[in-house]
Amino acid sequence: MKNVKKISRENLKAIKGGLKYCNDELPCGEGWCCAGHTCRPIDSSYCQF
Repeated sequence: MKNVKKISRENLKAIKGGLKYCNDELPCGEGWCCAGHTCRPIDSSYCQF
């Protein structure tokens, strides 16, 4: 396990199949909203504000 780079929590979630990390510089894309630094489907209850 030599020379293995440190993997951030966001990248681990993406690898495992979790939700994508987002912020002002990293938008989610069409059909998604950024709620709590996490990309969520636009029709979810997290995106209704």
